[in-house]
Amino acid sequence: MTVEVLKESGAPKNVSRELINALKFYFAEDSYPTRMRRLAADVSTAVPRCIGEIAQWKNGIRDLRVGLAHSLGSNGDNADETLWQMVSKVRSLRWALLIRMLQEAGVDDETLGDAVTSSEDFIRDESLWRRELPGVYPKASNSENSGDL
Repeated sequence: MTVEVLKESGAPKNVSRELINALKFYFAEDSYPTRMRRLAADVSTAVPRCIGEIAQWKNGIRDLRVGLAHSLGSNGDNADETLWQMVSKVRSLRWALLIRMLQEAGVDDETLGDAVTSSEDFIRDESLWRRELPGVYPKASNSENSGDL
């Protein structure tokens, strides 16, 4: 359905106007993967350990969303592993959103990075996602490692 077809249709003006506005909004909005890539890039400037490999992180979050929205996924023998991977992705996304909101509020990246990476909660969650998502989070270098992960 295009805007031109709606304009020329016999639909009531108020209906076609609302549909045209909805289509314009939909076409103007970035896709979910694009928004997740942007979020990851922004957050990684302050706390790269939250994101790991940007493309892999974005793909993992996209797959989580699709799997949850459409009830797709494995119900096989590795159900526990899949659950822990999901928890890891959700915790990483939670941190990413929190960090991004603080960036938007004006907290500078250095201060934010220092505060987040010294948080016991962040260190605990990072340990989980490094264990469960090794393709997203490569081994930490000694300069990144704030303890045994």
